Amino acid sequence: EKGLIPRAIKPLLDRRMHYKRNPTALNKEKAAGLKWVLVCSYGYLRFREFKLGLGRSHMAIGAYARETIVDSFHLAEEKGFDLIHGIVDALYIKKHSMTEDEVRSFCRELEVMTGIPVSFEGIYKWIVFLPSINDSERPVPARYFGVFHNGDIKARGIEVRQRSVPEFVKQFQRKIIKMMAECSTRQEIIARVSMMAEVLKETAK
Repeated sequence: EKGLIPRAIKPLLDRRMHYKRNPTALNKEKAAGLKWVLVCSYGYLRFREFKLGLGRSHMAIGAYARETIVDSFHLAEEKGFDLIHGIVDALYIKKHSMTEDEVRSFCRELEVMTGIPVSFEGIYKWIVFLPSINDSERPVPARYFGVFHNGDIKARGIEVRQRSVPEFVKQFQRKIIKMMAECSTRQEIIARVSMMAEVLKETAK
C-alpha cells in the first residue's frame, strides 16, 4: 500500500519524466528543477523538524535503491552487457557494436522489472571516469566527462561544473574537452597533446 511520501512525490516524478521524454530547451530546465525538488524530498525525511519524518523511511529508501541497482546489474549481464559503472540513478553499460534499439529494449525491460521510470540518455563514443583522490586505480562515478555519438558533451563533478573554480580554468577545460570530443580513440587524443599545450599557453596569457 502506498504511503504519504510516494503519493506526494509521484505527480512530480511523472511530470519530470514527461519533460525528459520531450527534451526541448524549456523542458530540460523544468526537468532539472523538479530533480532538485525530488532530491530534497528524500533528504527532508531525516530533517529533525519534519513532524512526519521517520528515520526508518529514509533508510528503507536507501535499502530498496541498493537492491534495485543490484537487480539492474544482473539483468544487464543476462542481456550480454558489460557493466562499467552504477550509481543511485544511473547505469553505464557497454557491448560490442551496441545499438540504440538494443539499449532502449533493455531500458523497457528494466522499467517493467523495477516499476521505476527508466530513460535512455544516449550512447557514448567514449567516457572517462576520473580516479578517486584516495585511490588512483579506482574510478568514481560522480566525476566524469564524455562525448555522445551525436557530438554532445556531458561532464559532471569536474572544474567546468564548479562555481568556485576561476573562469580561465573553466575556459581552458571547455576548450580541451571540445578538442577531445572530435577524437574517437585514445591515440587520436594523445596526438593532440601538443595542441592542447598551446591552448593552455594562450588561455593563461
